[in-house]
Amino acid sequence: MSDTLSLTRAARLIGVTRAELQKKIQRGEMVSHDGMVTVGNLLACYPDAQLEDTAESRRVARIKERAFGKRVFERALPDAEVLAARITELGKTLANSQEQVKQFNALVGKLWDKLAEIEPQLDREARTAMGDLKTWVKQEIESAMEPGFINPLAIKDKVLFIGTSFGTVNTLPLQKQLERDGLIAYPASLSSEMAAHAHTPPLAPSYKVEAMRAMDWAVEHAGGADKVKAGIVYQKDDYGNDGIAGWKEAAEHHKVSIVAEHAIKPGEKDVAAVIKGLQEKGANYVLLTILPSSTGPVLGTAAATKYAPVWIGNTPAWIDAFFSEQVQASLPPAVFGKFYWVTGLSYWGEDVPALASFRATWDKHGKDLGPPDFYILASYAQGLTQVEAFRIALENKDVSRAGYLKAVQSLKEFTAGGMFQPIDLTKVPYVTSTQTRVLQPDFAGKTWKEVAGYAAPQAMAAK
Repeated sequence: MSDTLSLTRAARLIGVTRAELQKKIQRGEMVSHDGMVTVGNLLACYPDAQLEDTAESRRVARIKERAFGKRVFERALPDAEVLAARITELGKTLANSQEQVKQFNALVGKLWDKLAEIEPQLDREARTAMGDLKTWVKQEIESAMEPGFINPLAIKDKVLFIGTSFGTVNTLPLQKQLERDGLIAYPASLSSEMAAHAHTPPLAPSYKVEAMRAMDWAVEHAGGADKVKAGIVYQKDDYGNDGIAGWKEAAEHHKVSIVAEHAIKPGEKDVAAVIKGLQEKGANYVLLTILPSSTGPVLGTAAATKYAPVWIGNTPAWIDAFFSEQVQASLPPAVFGKFYWVTGLSYWGEDVPALASFRATWDKHGKDLGPPDFYILASYAQGLTQVEAFRIALENKDVSRAGYLKAVQSLKEFTAGGMFQPIDLTKVPYVTSTQTRVLQPDFAGKTWKEVAGYAAPQAMAAK
């Protein structure tokens, strides 16, 4: 006998009605998946049942079913044209029913959102009544659902926020739904596209702010704006748009000429033409608003042609795998000799309060799972921020989604134990922070050396 049974067959073998099995599933007494039950779950509910299903009995049943079907076909079924017309009509009815179910689910979602919006405004007695009403609505919907289908309110009740949504490309399409559901998604992105929306708060300075700070440092490092011939290699996306916008704004402030601009596809590796263009224009300070998969080819190709400007990478231009011996076999440290990193985040091994407890936890639970990576630190900083917002919501006695958003937007001067400079999420569009710094890689220690401390872009201060 198969290990899984349809509800109809299970009911027939046990000698009960299908409706009785459905009630047991709805009450949680028996587990079902997609309208099927296992023999084990069935026997757990009916231990005295005898599941007789011999090959002979199945053969007899098949003979009976075929004989019955033949009689029905011969005596009861209409001709083909009538049958086709009825099937078409049933198809229309099914489509209408599915659309009505879809609209019902949308209406239930809106009702739930409205109740959540009203609930914080109620006094304690009314809130209790509201809680009872919501419980009743949820139970009634559950009782009306077929086994195996998900209650549309289940996710709304159980998810308070999305801890990490990977990058702009995955988060941007969600913004309308996040707003509709009152849900926050913390993006693994510092794009201005994220900062513009209340439900996708970035937790460090934007790529544009980084680019502006990079230009300030280039002018300082070169010994004057007249000594800087600026270039940029940037991606054709929101990240790249931030980079070139900040680079140009700061260049205008300092009266620096941008002699070369090169846009590439995310992750592009064939960059010989880009390097040639930068070299021909004499660019001596080049911002890299690109991904690590392009950073390596850019630096490697430049080194091969003896082209050695000062390279300044935005936060996503670097990955800690560059410190590994495996990567250094093809990209030796000398290739990064004039590479600098502009960022508002902490790095692995930095002496800040939060990293002491993090490092102890990492040594105990994480070091065998993979090498150190600053993206892990960034996620940890996000987690500390999420917990802090939850603490505030709990203190306010409102851990609804609306209450959590309010708590997030009350955060000011929060540093996540020194993981980043004080952030401010009190205004939308978010200007989370404006403080970034410039670092230089130390390959011998697999760490970083600070060459320019935290500061806001001069062009922003001049406004």
